Amino acid sequence: MNIYNKAYGNVQENLPQFKNPEEALSFYLEGASKYLAKTALAAKEERFEDRSHHSDNALMIFNGILSHLEQSPPAEKEAIKTLSEYCTLMNSIIIKMNIKNDVTMAQNMAREVKKMSNHWKER
Repeated sequence: MNIYNKAYGNVQENLPQFKNPEEALSFYLEGASKYLAKTALAAKEERFEDRSHHSDNALMIFNGILSHLEQSPPAEKEAIKTLSEYCTLMNSIIIKMNIKNDVTMAQNMAREVKKMSNHWKER
């Protein structure tokens, strides 16, 4: 199952066609934001298995973005450094949020990742 299917629970085999890398990044960040919102709700309701499942999906999306960035040509490495650092930071915050079962942290992350998604959509 590819990352698109995992992010959106879709059974289609083909990735959507993106006009540019910014649109693709926005798409995946939006998926991560949705999973983080589900994580917050599950944490609030103390559904720990669901919280873990949803946060794992958000982690998978951020790790997928990181994996793609690592394959970028050397000329683009500096340009994507900040985005790589952002994804790495999100991964560590998700892990901390799970350890603490912090509902507020999960809600804040969902909002911030959604803002980042909107930023890339507007570019």
